[in-house]
Amino acid sequence: MPTRAAPSVLPWWLLWVAFVVYGSLVPWDFKPVPIDQAISQFMRISLLQVGAEGRADWVANGVLYVPVGFLTAMLLRGRSTSAWVALLAGAAALVFSVGLAVAIEFVQLYFPPRTVSLNDLLAECIGAALGVGLAWLGGSTFVRLLSALAHNPRLSGGLLLLAYALVYLAFSLFPFDVLVSWQELADKYSSRSWGWLVAGRTADESAIAFASKLPAEVLMAVPLGFLLGLQRRSAWPVSLVKAFAFGVFLGIALEAMQFFIVSGTSQGLSAITRAVGVCAGAALWNRRQHLEGPAIQKVLRILSVPLVLVYLPLLVVLSGWFSSPWHNLNGALARLAQEVHFTPFYYHYFTTEAKAVFSLAAVTLMYAPVGVLAWAFRLQARYAAVAALLLALLVEAGKLFAKAAHPDPTNLLIAAAASFVVAKALQLLAAEPLQDGLEVRLEPSARVGHGSRADSGGSGIGTGTGTGSGTAYVLGALVLALGVAWLVGFPTQRLLLGAGLVAYTLITWHRPIVMFAAIPAAVPLLDLAPWSGRFFLDELDWLILISLAVGYIRFPQTTGRMPRRLLLWGLAALLALSFGASTVRALLPWQMPDVNAFNNYFSPFNGLRITKGVLWAILLLPLMQRASAAGRDVVAAFGTGMIAGLAGTVLFALWERISFTELLNYSDQYRIAGPMSAMHNGGAYIECFLAVAVPFLLLRVLQTGSHWRRLLGGVLVLGATYALMVTFSRNGYLAFAVAFAVLLLAALRERSRRLTTTLIGLGLAGAAVALAVPIFQGTFVQSRMATVVQDYGIRQAHWANALALRDPGWPTLLLGSGVGRFPAARYWASPENERTATYQLVGPSGNPALRLGVGQPIYIDQIIRLQPQQSYTLKLDIRPGGADNTATVHLCHKWQLSSYDCRQETLRLENNRKWQHFERKIDSGVLGADPWYA
Repeated sequence: MPTRAAPSVLPWWLLWVAFVVYGSLVPWDFKPVPIDQAISQFMRISLLQVGAEGRADWVANGVLYVPVGFLTAMLLRGRSTSAWVALLAGAAALVFSVGLAVAIEFVQLYFPPRTVSLNDLLAECIGAALGVGLAWLGGSTFVRLLSALAHNPRLSGGLLLLAYALVYLAFSLFPFDVLVSWQELADKYSSRSWGWLVAGRTADESAIAFASKLPAEVLMAVPLGFLLGLQRRSAWPVSLVKAFAFGVFLGIALEAMQFFIVSGTSQGLSAITRAVGVCAGAALWNRRQHLEGPAIQKVLRILSVPLVLVYLPLLVVLSGWFSSPWHNLNGALARLAQEVHFTPFYYHYFTTEAKAVFSLAAVTLMYAPVGVLAWAFRLQARYAAVAALLLALLVEAGKLFAKAAHPDPTNLLIAAAASFVVAKALQLLAAEPLQDGLEVRLEPSARVGHGSRADSGGSGIGTGTGTGSGTAYVLGALVLALGVAWLVGFPTQRLLLGAGLVAYTLITWHRPIVMFAAIPAAVPLLDLAPWSGRFFLDELDWLILISLAVGYIRFPQTTGRMPRRLLLWGLAALLALSFGASTVRALLPWQMPDVNAFNNYFSPFNGLRITKGVLWAILLLPLMQRASAAGRDVVAAFGTGMIAGLAGTVLFALWERISFTELLNYSDQYRIAGPMSAMHNGGAYIECFLAVAVPFLLLRVLQTGSHWRRLLGGVLVLGATYALMVTFSRNGYLAFAVAFAVLLLAALRERSRRLTTTLIGLGLAGAAVALAVPIFQGTFVQSRMATVVQDYGIRQAHWANALALRDPGWPTLLLGSGVGRFPAARYWASPENERTATYQLVGPSGNPALRLGVGQPIYIDQIIRLQPQQSYTLKLDIRPGGADNTATVHLCHKWQLSSYDCRQETLRLENNRKWQHFERKIDSGVLGADPWYA
């Protein structure tokens, strides 16, 4: 077979860029604007408030630029496989894509129907970055795939079906306008756009159009049955029961995901239609030996007359010919002259993205049979396009007479393209029969043939070791989609956080072992909760999700069996079972989440916040085993991450001491909180992390042979000692001393370097003690040590009180009261009089108010960055809820716990339970020089 070069990306790049430019300027209503005025107007474009209705358009703008970034990066990198070339090409592609987006947004000022906003620019930049990232992650695979397709056309059928499956999934979830608030979820739940069996029909949808969706769903799922058979490694028939079960699972999954899409429609019947389609495709696959191309063509030619007699009436009915009374000829000509616009895709601009894509898909399906019949009669694809064009011209002309129908000349182009593609695809499939268990060996220079396996490759310590299963890719794509939806609703630093997560994805894809260092380092350092207010599902969770998605794709599955694995998984299973049962208990009786479900510790969903940590650990366990089996040093990477997190925590502790007190002031009662937002409720997180992380650092210092590393490590040990001492935590002191001593004793067992290890260890211990003694002798530490016995008694009473809060009975004895339910149980059942005040959000989701309840003071912080010698105004809308007619607002120098230099504003309220507005000037001289206030 002659060798052919891989197809060029240039034509596709030109076509897509032209489409983006054209689509961005529709409806081409040009209005001249002076250049200086246009520049001034462009510099003042703002960030619009995009609600649920406009989110689809916003996401669609981003989706439009994903191919721009991808194709540009692939075009610039050419056939090179160098990582540096790919990196430079990606950077240049990103610059071009962003420049194209800015240029188009500027030109849109000359086309007034178009809306120019920072929202569109942000979405387009995110889409371009995703496209460049996809080129970086899968560019080499894409090039090899094109090369494989050129070298072996017999692969084209399978690749065509795979491409169809990807387009099918993307179409099913388009326009990706995911629900981002509980109010939107409640609105979706009460709407007619979902149903256990059948969803409600829209007002502008005819009964025939509504009913026609079901057979269309069946037909669209048939190729998935072919693909299911194609993936089998043997010639045995596909089990129709398994195919139906797969179709049901796929349908339920898609319908469930569509429920969480604003413009999506979910119904149980669609899961059945998809299952029927997959099952039908599998049945046809099982009979493929009897359904060769010529045989199918012969059958279609014999049945062509009755098929056409059924197809044509159905086509005109679905097109709206009989949806309303008809005009006469003069009325039709008047509509043609006054109402019809011949600009391609003109009407698609004036509707939602979801409806535009659905209309495109509907017209494609309506004229696809023309391509099928053209293939049956062995006509070339271009003749199918001409026939579909003429038929669409007749149908659209008939719409001129129907008063309620809407003629669209663009349908002529869609009909011609649809029939051409269908005829061409069928010719390709018939010319190159599908093979059983087809696999593709994607190597740069090897011949590609049937039955070869992809080499996992890559034995370097930092590079990827293989590719994961199709399930891993699907889950990875789902994580990516959900991550983008989460990022869109994130309240602060979206662009910076998104760029960081994209960069992390690219780095871990290239060097997956990095994730085992990044996660422990991010535990203390990647915490934006003080600024975002998100602490149930935060940025660290998405870092771990990305790590899991990339890791399960890049690290191959191990096949070896080790005795200790059974014990490990047995313990993990028991832990998961325990947490799972306790979490379910915490969630019962079930209640629908609302706007306050994930913003306080009293919520029954607080258990999910705690259990997710166990879930991450269990999911990371097999990933660590895969990495270890692939020759990666997971332990070393984890230790590096712990040391990096320790270094960042120490630097933060030093900044905190300098900002709020003095480094050598050991009588002040200020206790550092570190970078961990969970310290806001007085936990012991920072001292726990310091005590756990220091042994990793000590071990690295004792094992290294580099003098510079020993010196830097010793300095960090002293810094960690100082940071832990100024937490003034007595338990932390004890844990730190025990960990230090145990590690030194363990290190002394290394006989080859016993003397060196002993000297270094004793030197570090002596330096740490010398640093700790002055702090330990400080008045604040001494006062705390003097009350150890008394405080221990108080804690014992608290523990006894906590145990008494449990409900009686064996379920509580076995399963507990539920993970995360202690705050609520203490609030309602504790015999102690002190109860923490409560808070909740009330009112509309777009403009909620904060309602404060009675109890011990809690502080709702708002971090603001103030500059000295500037005037500021405190504005407050407040409504009294009880007899007290005063409210106090504090402006303080604060990080997490302790407050200093507070300025207090007491507001006198009228006792009328109505909203009252206050504005107070703040004396800038009181604020001081430090910019951080809350």
